[in-house]
Amino acid sequence: MAGVEEDDGEILQEILSCGGPVNEEEIVHIIQDDSQAPGEASSGRHTEEQGNSVYLSDDGSFSHHITETMRKARGMAGWLMRTFASREPEAMLTLWKALVQPLLDYCSQLWSPHKKADIQRLEAVQRSFTKHIRGLHDLNYWDCLKTLGIHSQQRRRARYRAISIWKVLERQVPEPTSSALQAHFNERTGRKGSRRTLPSKAPGRCKTLLAASLAHEGPKIFNSLPKNVRNITGCSVNTFKYGLDKILRTVPDEPPVPGYTVKCRTSNTIPDQVALLNRDARTGSSELVFWVPALLAVGREGQKLTVTQGELQRRVSPPECLSQTLLLSLLRLSKEKGKELRETLNKNGIQKLTSKSAVISSFTKLTETEAAQLAEDYFYLASKNLQLRDISREVVGARGGSDNFEQQANMIKGVLEHIVREVEVRDTPLTLMTHGFSPLILRAVVDIIIEIITFKEPNIAAS
Repeated sequence: MAGVEEDDGEILQEILSCGGPVNEEEIVHIIQDDSQAPGEASSGRHTEEQGNSVYLSDDGSFSHHITETMRKARGMAGWLMRTFASREPEAMLTLWKALVQPLLDYCSQLWSPHKKADIQRLEAVQRSFTKHIRGLHDLNYWDCLKTLGIHSQQRRRARYRAISIWKVLERQVPEPTSSALQAHFNERTGRKGSRRTLPSKAPGRCKTLLAASLAHEGPKIFNSLPKNVRNITGCSVNTFKYGLDKILRTVPDEPPVPGYTVKCRTSNTIPDQVALLNRDARTGSSELVFWVPALLAVGREGQKLTVTQGELQRRVSPPECLSQTLLLSLLRLSKEKGKELRETLNKNGIQKLTSKSAVISSFTKLTETEAAQLAEDYFYLASKNLQLRDISREVVGARGGSDNFEQQANMIKGVLEHIVREVEVRDTPLTLMTHGFSPLILRAVVDIIIEIITFKEPNIAAS
């Protein structure tokens, strides 16, 4: 491929393979010659293609395709506005779904953007169209989506990726990569798909592109869904769609739109929104108080997390007993934010404690969201790299074989499950001081132990 280094060419092929089942004849590479001056028209074949195509740029991104998709969708939306006089919701939605939405949906599992600017550009097409619907002119975009009962473009693309992963796990479509997507079953967490491991020696830009691919991002979306949805199997895709849509109706859909970002409690991705709902249900508070810089967001510089009223109350109460001064330092708040924090604490009657009674540990500087993510990452790494099968063979062999060990394993499993349930329902001082990390990591360790003692070798028929 002219103008592309050999290593980058291999990365592009890997990125392309992560997109799912796509007709290769519809993939058009925009490759410029080294001698081509900046600003000159590209010599790629895309100018000659007819019909639907997906354009892969020479830098491995789909920026040109996103621009072309937005141009076609805006042109079609403009033609509809000029041709049809009706602005009634039913007529406008029918025209949108029939003529504009297919342009934005075509093969979106492959090219779904990860850059905020590209997401906003695509969202602007639907935002502009819905503004012309009768009765919605004075509503903001988020309220328009709720009133019309439709998803944002970002949520639609994430939904399509979740459906694609389900189809792969059900063997209804070919795998996008060789043996990359596999189902893993756990009695407590249910079925989950394995995520594609990023190459450690690849350049940062290539890792970013691969992280946004279907093979890596798709399982992350699928795994964030509730257990009862992930466990839907042996049925038609419409049955899974029904269960998925039922859950998505309860998940806030707040796409990044210029002027609205400051109101977002988290990003609009399904995993982040589901995690936020779970945290609010666990803490009993959903009031946003502050944004704080993420401490453990490796590779995601600039990411910010939310701290709610309920979390602040727990931080200044026993057993941590943090003072307002310690909160300012440990939550990475500026002087201006510190004044707001003091006003919030005083307004809500939270007692101003002294730092003499405070209990400081390594967990003190972590928010509850970061503590939960730390436990989740540990379980993911342990299940992948602990060599559970080898350990299980050694343990079972030392106990006289699987037949003799099965009864003992079931008894141990019951005891461990009972212990974890007791810890999870109690707000022990350790749970409060570790910001919820203690019961989560205990559950992760117990799940690993249960997998070890209950693992059974598959029966292989003699050939």
